[in-house]
Amino acid sequence: MLSVSLNPKSINISGICVALADDIRGPWRKIGKPVIQDLSCDPGPHNTSCAKEAGAYCVGQPSAAVIDGQVVVFYSSIGGVNDPMRAPNPGRILAMVSANGVDFVPRDSGTGALGSRQEATPPPKSATLFSQRDVDIRFDRGSGQLLMVQGDVGAQEIFWSLSEDGGRNWLPWSADRTIAVHNVSRCKSCNNHNPGLAALPDGSFGGSTFALVASSYENPGQWGRWRLFRTDVGVTSEALGCDGCAPAGCDHACSRANNKTMTGKCAFPGSTDPGKCCSCEAYKEDVPCAKCAASAGGCVELCRKASAEHVAGMCRYGDDAGGTFAGLCCECFP
Repeated sequence: MLSVSLNPKSINISGICVALADDIRGPWRKIGKPVIQDLSCDPGPHNTSCAKEAGAYCVGQPSAAVIDGQVVVFYSSIGGVNDPMRAPNPGRILAMVSANGVDFVPRDSGTGALGSRQEATPPPKSATLFSQRDVDIRFDRGSGQLLMVQGDVGAQEIFWSLSEDGGRNWLPWSADRTIAVHNVSRCKSCNNHNPGLAALPDGSFGGSTFALVASSYENPGQWGRWRLFRTDVGVTSEALGCDGCAPAGCDHACSRANNKTMTGKCAFPGSTDPGKCCSCEAYKEDVPCAKCAASAGGCVELCRKASAEHVAGMCRYGDDAGGTFAGLCCECFP
């Protein structure tokens, strides 16, 4: 779980925090300090990239994905000295990478080093992955690509992009790349923003899924008065072959039909019969350190039991390290 932290001297969001749990239902244990921050960011009338963004949040809106065995956090930056000011949502997407989900370092963007987020050095312009802010990113197992959806408060459209190389390079922002959204008839002040993509616990989906979007539901639109609406999305035309029988995707259809997490593939393209639609398989979840941390249910709680100084832990060395003591398979965090 990722969250944002507030600068006590202002309303600016200056850091991204992390909480860990052995189970998605919790309990969640928060690491005590931000894991990603830009200490150079002090947005104001003389340092902001866009006049209307004075007092912007510096860094925030994180979206995490596991890529090549590492945790990659894509996040928004707005108000920094090198942040672009292109409409409709001035800002940019940057990325950091971690082996354990707590200690993050710069990730090579393919065009230059990202620069340190723990020092008062502005991230360089070459670190920009996407020239707009506020995104969610998930992995499509069908095409092997990352799908991004993007839209900030104030936007009327939700945009999309794709990456074929693990998020190092993306299709550039384009006003023509949009997904269907809920629009109140003849409303010019209504918004669609902050989309989120549904996926399996590992962050993947099988070609098609759905996005939840916060949208205005009355005319005229008012700040803070939004509801969540669903939009079905697919990466390729083949992925939408079962949109008539599984509009939210075969992962969702299989999981719902079996009352447990499943993966699914379109087996009968063009079908409108839910009973003749997807082929389903049991979801095989990788449980790291399952043996050595079994006594506590996982490394988070095992580390807490091992020492009162430990807030949480992550599997770092694996079951091959042997034994049941936390230090032999888990990395513990104060």
